[in-house]
Amino acid sequence: MFSSYFIGIHLLTDNLVEDLLGDFEYQLQAPYIMYRNAAQEVIGIWFYNSQECQEVANLFNRYQLQTCNYYSCFCL
Repeated sequence: MFSSYFIGIHLLTDNLVEDLLGDFEYQLQAPYIMYRNAAQEVIGIWFYNSQECQEVANLFNRYQLQTCNYYSCFCL
């Protein structure tokens, strides 16, 4: 089971890797996904294609549900 996601930015030398376990919270505001990471930073990811934005939000949601079931935690 994966516990992070990776965003490769082809125009920059820095890439983004975020942990999806723990305090990761996100909100879909198409064409953006806004999230708060473990360091309590609020970051927005902009998508050119709103459908892709929705698909990534669905992946985050599925992952959180699977992780919750795997660790038998209480999920809201």
